[in-house]
Amino acid sequence: MRAIASQFERGGTDGLENPEIFRTPEVRTAGGLAALKLAGNPRELLVETKARMFAA
Repeated sequence: MRAIASQFERGGTDGLENPEIFRTPEVRTAGGLAALKLAGNPRELLVETKARMFAA
């Protein structure tokens, strides 16, 4: 989730909307899509992450 948040830091909302977000070096280093699947549905996790960042 931190790797996804770093995409927001670098690219704002566009960074999160990037269809290649799960292939970025930071996300891949953190375990990529496979690691996200261990935590739940990657799409839902991304939506939840966005909601939390925009609420802050």
